[in-house]
Amino acid sequence: MKVLFLVDGAAGAGKSDLVNYIANTYQNTATKISKYTTRKRRITEEAKKTDLIFISEEEFTKKKANKKDTLFSYFYGGSQYGFYKGDVDKAIEQYNCTFIIIRNQDLIRKLCVIYKDKVLVVPIYIYTDMGLIEARLKEDGYDEDTIKFRIERSEAIFKEYLENDIYTNVIINRSNVTDLHRKIRLLMDKYTNIDKQEDKLYVSPTQYFRLHNLSYYKDRLTRQLKEYPYEKNFFLMMKFRKNNEAFYGFIKNELEKYGYNCVRADEPEWNLTNNVYNPIAVLDCCKYGIALFDEPEEGANYNPNVAYELGIMQDQGKPCLILKHSALKVVPFDLVKELYKSYTREIEFQKIFKDWLISIKNSEQSSTD
Repeated sequence: MKVLFLVDGAAGAGKSDLVNYIANTYQNTATKISKYTTRKRRITEEAKKTDLIFISEEEFTKKKANKKDTLFSYFYGGSQYGFYKGDVDKAIEQYNCTFIIIRNQDLIRKLCVIYKDKVLVVPIYIYTDMGLIEARLKEDGYDEDTIKFRIERSEAIFKEYLENDIYTNVIINRSNVTDLHRKIRLLMDKYTNIDKQEDKLYVSPTQYFRLHNLSYYKDRLTRQLKEYPYEKNFFLMMKFRKNNEAFYGFIKNELEKYGYNCVRADEPEWNLTNNVYNPIAVLDCCKYGIALFDEPEEGANYNPNVAYELGIMQDQGKPCLILKHSALKVVPFDLVKELYKSYTREIEFQKIFKDWLISIKNSEQSSTD
């Protein structure tokens, strides 16, 4: 599981202590992102490790104008801060955990949206009481006016924290280094082991499904999702008989045009369990569903397997297209508010499917803009 930690907190609360401890202790698995800034170097930063690269206003302006990469930037305390998206992407690719100190809640929210489907994004707030901050600043040699200014700003920052709910974790720093390091280790253990829980299949950094009696097959399902990404998979639920081959061919071709996978539980590459639970294992790996209640055969109304699989997908909250032939008079479930689309001729079926697929594609594009 890849994790992006966004660290916020008042001056002197211990943000730099946290990311430096991470960088030194978890060198093989975690890293910190350095930021460019236009603020002046403080007296204690000459010998102290920092995540900042000090540059001029002119240099910062040039970096913002770089058309080859996006500079995430913000103002804080009258100075500019920024870091490149490319550096974040590279860090995420190379390390399990990436840490960035950010003193801007709008940027934290923006990064949560940008990276939500790529990694688990964890905003953290570090808090320590004002008396401890004042003592640290005095120890570092700051004058009274500077200390007063930074304390006032710290109080404003804490007020911002109380008024927002973007932080998923809060670390209380009481100036005990041993205690702070223990809390950091607990934080790392919590998030680096999150995908090792046996009864959960993570299909994205933030979404999982309970495996129940499929726990034994978790490794195989996880490997399958690496080869066939979850967000590209459409689970096809239908009677697989000769007069449905044209429907299957059309659906498969249309999905492949848009870069999607048409998934059937009876295909060899999707035989994940080799038993009766295989359709459930397969649909767990699919973000979307297509249920076809086609023209009934003599003596039968509908395929109960299709209804059963559709019910599981709907319980998981997955978008599903439900198609019902107009000749099918008895519906297999309570279709409240006309959940299904009715068709009679093949051309009607094709238009309904194309329109739905385009809406899926447009929805995905708008969510990434």
